[in-house]
Formats: sequence, C-alpha cells, structure tokens
Amino acid sequence: MMDLKTFIRVARAKKGMSQKQLAEASGVSECSICFIEIGKIKPRMTTLVKLAKALDVDEDEILNYLN
Repeated sequence: MMDLKTFIRVARAKKGMSQKQLAEASGVSECSICFIEIGKIKPRMTTLVKLAKALDVDEDEILNYLN
C-alpha cells in the first residue's frame, strides 16, 4: 500500500495537474503541497478534504492514508 505523499502525487499526476494547478483548485498553498508530497509535513484533515475534492477522489480514500 502506498503512503499519503505517494497517493497525492499519483492522484495529481493522473489528473495531469501540476502542484500549482492543484494549489489553485484546492485552495492549499503550492508550498504545502510540495511539502506534503516530499513528506516534510503531515497535512490536517481539512487540507486532505480540500485535496480530495480537487483531485476527484473519495474523501474516505484519502483519509485512510493518515495512519
């Protein structure tokens, strides 16, 4: 099973989005997305919900990666 940072990076790539485009679509800063994808920060649940909506993935699916 992949980890959160990989899941977000893969989901973003499948949508053909750059980090900047995901930031604009989600309202999460580009810097935060970068840090999440490299594993430097662990995002809050509210951030994950925003990312899930922007990436068109089920919120429960992305929240499973919090552990």
